[in-house]
Amino acid sequence: MQEAQGEKKKKMHGIIVDATILTVALLISTVLMVQHSNAVQVMVDTREDRYFRPINPNIDLLFGNPEADLFIVEYGDLECPYCKEFHAQAKTLIKSDWGISGKVAWVWRNGFHINETSLKKAQTLECIRLHAGEQARLAAWKFIEESLIGGVMEDAYPHDRYKMIMDRLNIPFNEVEQCRKEGKDIAPYILQAIQDVRKLNIDETPYIQFISGSGELLFESVGSLTTAQLESYIANILQNNKKR
Repeated sequence: MQEAQGEKKKKMHGIIVDATILTVALLISTVLMVQHSNAVQVMVDTREDRYFRPINPNIDLLFGNPEADLFIVEYGDLECPYCKEFHAQAKTLIKSDWGISGKVAWVWRNGFHINETSLKKAQTLECIRLHAGEQARLAAWKFIEESLIGGVMEDAYPHDRYKMIMDRLNIPFNEVEQCRKEGKDIAPYILQAIQDVRKLNIDETPYIQFISGSGELLFESVGSLTTAQLESYIANILQNNKKR
């Protein structure tokens, strides 16, 4: 057991995500994991060519008002313990006056980078969005929460645990599993996530972007933020936008 744990720790710094998306014959590779830090780094980047994608309510997994003044975009990994921490903070905030008033909305984007299980979990999430019917968006958000709460840094894909979660949420597990294994229906979404991870050079999550309702990237941060930090950032951003 100790030997296995030691081997796992060694791999944590250099695991390559390598999987095949069937029917498009694409070899998915990259992304090295680095050790997480509790410190939050706020990055102010004034380059005009800095990478970000505008919010698209038709594609993005969005929680809240699609016409909000500010979007908190979380690039998350369902294997990441710090995403679990941030999820609780962001949920508290989005259920406060900021979210209820429609001023602030929350977006999840896949930022998988830790290991192959990260990729498989992201594939499952995308398949839920395709196969959970009219309540797909809500089901996907509930799945994210239960997935993070139930287990992070898992050695293998949690087939039985995910079946229990989906059964409880009335999500068709067999359809989701078939979708995940075949891969063709979710290939565009996974490819987009890979592009995001590479262009943003994500090696730590949550990777957070604050995007204004007018489509401007305001700033970015890496690591879990407290509710107080989020509220402070949001108050300053919205106040500054009023002055423009």
